[in-house]
Amino acid sequence: MGVFAACGGDTDTAVLPPDSGSPASDTDTGPGWFPSDSGTADTLGNEDPLHTLDLFQEGDWSMSPVGDGPYSAMTGNLTVTELLDGDGTTPWCSAAFALTGAAIEAACDGCTVSMEVSYFLVSDGLVDPDGEPVVDEMGERLATLDHCETPDLPVDGGTLRFSLHDDDDQLYLDYGGSGVWLPWYDIQRVRQDLDFAWSAQVGFVPEDDR
Repeated sequence: MGVFAACGGDTDTAVLPPDSGSPASDTDTGPGWFPSDSGTADTLGNEDPLHTLDLFQEGDWSMSPVGDGPYSAMTGNLTVTELLDGDGTTPWCSAAFALTGAAIEAACDGCTVSMEVSYFLVSDGLVDPDGEPVVDEMGERLATLDHCETPDLPVDGGTLRFSLHDDDDQLYLDYGGSGVWLPWYDIQRVRQDLDFAWSAQVGFVPEDDR
């Protein structure tokens, strides 16, 4: 029931709407049905995506000094590749980094070696057989790092902190410098040298199809 206040002189008088004849008890006047999902388990969530995007990150570390440690520094490489619908001839994006790093004390539980790694972009986008950049009609380079869809990629001149866990065969990332260590790369290690990799496939709709 609504209440309206009317002003008259020095006093306020509450004006009530006339009795509509509604019953004294509360009555639900809403519809006698409830919204429901008309889909079924057989029709929802099982459509093939229009496109797929294969995401790859692969690289290596070489730690120093040579031997079983402790280690004080590292050098390495990282390649980032994305393939639309498995097309390896014209990658969706392609980039390569050179890596350098120095040992740090911060580490994940059970990890044995931690490094703060700096990234330097050494190759960005498609190149022709002569090593020259491939450009579009506007002169823009194709398939550069900016075109990649993989989240949390390194940037040129940036740094990330990693910790090595031999029992898990993983490199852990200090995510966002938060002190929360997440498993990031699968590794294969032989003493001071290790290879690392990560890959995934996702459904994808290119911007031209949106």
